[in-house]
Amino acid sequence: MIEDYYNNIFIIKTRTTSTGWGSEPSLSTGTAYTGAVNPARGSERLSADKQYTFADYKLFCASTVPVTNDSIIEYQSKNYTVQFVKDTFSMGHHKLVFLKSDSV
Repeated sequence: MIEDYYNNIFIIKTRTTSTGWGSEPSLSTGTAYTGAVNPARGSERLSADKQYTFADYKLFCASTVPVTNDSIIEYQSKNYTVQFVKDTFSMGHHKLVFLKSDSV
């Protein structure tokens, strides 16, 4: 079963909004979950004359983990933005999440 491979710990964070003029947005403390984090074959794609990095890592986790396209994932002390969340085969069993290196 795929759950047998959930041996990596990651933290889901959210970006907080600024509290006033001149203040910077920050990241929430977050909650830890387990999953399987694997390097993805990242690539750059050209779309509307702009280059976009597709994904640096793939994350597999339980379908109950509250990860969304607005989440920030911390893994091994580095932050990654969520590029895409997919309910694999629409089975409600696990999620496939594509991650991109974040400069936060």
